[in-house]
This record gives sequence, structure tokens and C-alpha cells, in this order.
Amino acid sequence: MKLNYLISTFTYSTSLELLLTEIEKAGVHKTQILAIPMDRLGEFQTLMDTDFSDDQKSLLDLAGVFGAVFMLLGVIYGLALYWGPVIWGSIGLVLGIISGFAIEYLYKKKRKGLTLKKSEKEVIVIVHIQDSLTESVKKIILSHGAKGIGTVKK
Repeated sequence: MKLNYLISTFTYSTSLELLLTEIEKAGVHKTQILAIPMDRLGEFQTLMDTDFSDDQKSLLDLAGVFGAVFMLLGVIYGLALYWGPVIWGSIGLVLGIISGFAIEYLYKKKRKGLTLKKSEKEVIVIVHIQDSLTESVKKIILSHGAKGIGTVKK
């Protein structure tokens, strides 16, 4: 008697509960079904992109742009002011970096809160069944909106 493992992934919903019930009705005992809810990991946010992690979400991008613009304005207007272009350019650079970092941080914090509400929990379902039931259970799984399915034959 050959046994197979059917491994599939789902988004948690009531359809998943119906799927488990339908698999049991197809002749698979409860002890042969394993459903594992997956914990969502929070998005890891870095200050700078590196060679190994380029997620386009660096917090220093806008700070760099604002720093350059504010420094340029400080140098231009510093020619007419008392402290001169070097001091006003340095002040503009610091203010630009701080304001760019703050704006991008607040924007991403607000956006992250919105996207986490939309996130859904995923569940992995592993069914240990006889070879003769594999195709019928696979059809049941596919009819309930599986995100992916794999078979391990023993």
C-alpha cells in the first residue's frame, strides 16, 4: 500500500473549513490531516538598501534628496546672508536630511498600518493518504481555491 503526502497552501477562510470536512467525507481520517496556520512576519525595514537586500523601501532615499536640495538652497541664499554659503549649506543639509527622513518615516508608518489590515493569514494543509485516494482528494483541494499544491510520493 503506497502512501502519499498532499501539501497545499490556502488563505484562511470558511472555504478552508469546508475543504477539511469534504476531505473527511472522501474517506480520509482526521488523524491523516494536518492544518498549520502560519504566523505572518512583520515587514523588516532597513535604513539603507544593501547588496543583499534591495527592497526599494529604504528610509534614506527622501532624506538624501531633501538634504541635497536644502543644501543647494542654503548655499545659494547663504551668499547673501551673514554666515556665508558654507554654514548655510551645512544647515540646509542637516535640515533636509531630518525633514526627508521624518516625512518618509511617517508616510511608511501610516502606509504599513493600512497594509497590515489587508493582510491575510495563510494555512498549510498536509494530507497523508493512500495512493488510490490521491487524485480525488487533489481535485477536492483544487476546487476550494488552493494557492499551491504539491505531492510527495513514498
